[in-house]
Amino acid sequence: MNEDLNRMTALLSTRQLWILVVDDEPDLQRNLEKTLVKEGYSIETAANSSAALRKLEQRSFDLIVLDVIMPDWTGKLSKRAGIDLLKEIRSKELNTPVVLLSANENIELVSEATLYGPVKYLVKGSISQQEFIKTVKQAINEDLRLSKELDKTPKTPQRWLINRFVSILDEVVTGIIVTGMMYFFGKATGNLEGKPLDWLSNATDYLVISGGIIILTIMIYIIWRRKSK
Repeated sequence: MNEDLNRMTALLSTRQLWILVVDDEPDLQRNLEKTLVKEGYSIETAANSSAALRKLEQRSFDLIVLDVIMPDWTGKLSKRAGIDLLKEIRSKELNTPVVLLSANENIELVSEATLYGPVKYLVKGSISQQEFIKTVKQAINEDLRLSKELDKTPKTPQRWLINRFVSILDEVVTGIIVTGMMYFFGKATGNLEGKPLDWLSNATDYLVISGGIIILTIMIYIIWRRKSK
């Protein structure tokens, strides 16, 4: 375990790591920034949800330190503004690890936060500076470890051929679905009569309707394939 952690630390030291600190308390924000800069991290700060989203649009971050209680989207202080921001971040398909900071341990909020992982939850005032830094490093290391595991598939010529074969198979299956739908639709409407393809010259309605069905089918198939990967 220690060997893995050391290896991760060595990998992390090869590039600059960026952390976004989101907190509406200026003093706490400065203290967090000072602590993290001392550990070698580059820091961006935001005092509210809107500012945080703008920062996330401007660059990528390795970690987000996020206060739970702060002004919500309307500017009013909210006990769950951080959770709502976290939900919005995940809706944008940003899987940046998050360390949530709260003035008290709310079991319901902790449970809800786990739905939008990877998340670690810390209570302000009950942890030391060392524990905070340890949690930050663990969150970043775990995210890096997960990324490395997802990228373990060897990029070999054999793997490229397999991926290419799967892509071609997708196209073939799509073609079969389209052809089958045109055939059965034509049979059902009585348009498949006479010599092959003769019905195409006077079956405008069939072509329009079947074309719409084909496009819809292809879209559904593509969405299904993407979600299944």
